[in-house]
Amino acid sequence: MPSRRTWLPSIRVGVVFLSGVLASILATVSLEGQTSTRRTAWGAPDLQGTWVIVENAPLERHDPEDSARLAALTRWFPGGPTGFGGLAGVNEPSRVNRTALVIDPPTGRIPMRPSAMAKRDDKLTRLTDSYEHHTLWERCITRGPVLLPSLYNNGYQILQTPEHVAFVHEMIHEFRLVPLDGRTRSATDRWLGEPRGRWDGDTLVIETANYREGTILASSIQSLSLRGLPHSSALRTVERLILRDENTLDYELLVDDPQTYTSKWKVAFSVKRQEQYKIYEYACHEGNYGLPNSLSGARAEERR
Repeated sequence: MPSRRTWLPSIRVGVVFLSGVLASILATVSLEGQTSTRRTAWGAPDLQGTWVIVENAPLERHDPEDSARLAALTRWFPGGPTGFGGLAGVNEPSRVNRTALVIDPPTGRIPMRPSAMAKRDDKLTRLTDSYEHHTLWERCITRGPVLLPSLYNNGYQILQTPEHVAFVHEMIHEFRLVPLDGRTRSATDRWLGEPRGRWDGDTLVIETANYREGTILASSIQSLSLRGLPHSSALRTVERLILRDENTLDYELLVDDPQTYTSKWKVAFSVKRQEQYKIYEYACHEGNYGLPNSLSGARAEERR
């Protein structure tokens, strides 16, 4: 058996090692919310580049009964029932490890008011009665102002200056310019709202108000019950973007519209930097073939 004297060096080494580990943990805790990733010349986290949403999880926790009902309402939308049926596969463990992007409420479901759902269902039921019932996305006006996944065209380009952050959305033709200089908002309402941004440490916080009545946050079938839901002018959104590492951007969205929802709700997911991804012109425009074909097809079905 070794003598007590020979144990002492090992004990000292162990103490030093544990002290180093403890110091490392404390340093990590004290730097919570900060990043060690690349920065701009003026010291802000460098968000510039091309980002792609690669999330496979559905927006809400899957509800087969609700999906079937919404699929029936959107039978005139190309791929409507197929799109909803296909969503059943996103909960396969081999493809995704989350059941929903909604993290609050804990149910994973968006807390809609019955009156808001009735308004949405009325529009979807009468989708092909008139162009006015089609969603803003289908009419090539907007897919929505925030970052939410769709079935395709999920690319975003971010540009920065000390006074602004700009978002170029691949889908349709969206361009959001977010001032960072603390300016007050105007009295004008807009489809994309009027955003104001600020840095909270290394977190970019974007608070948006002045949304136009009828604004939508999502139009894709992947958005399930949120698809085509019109909002009131009371809508407010808060986005938080944190550069977790060189190629990962954590995104969080808080939605508040007391006329549409019974409570606030929150979404969270990550976006990946993919500089090789090319964003091409979407070339969506009002008067394209899709809308008249949808309406004329409905009239033909009615005659048949």
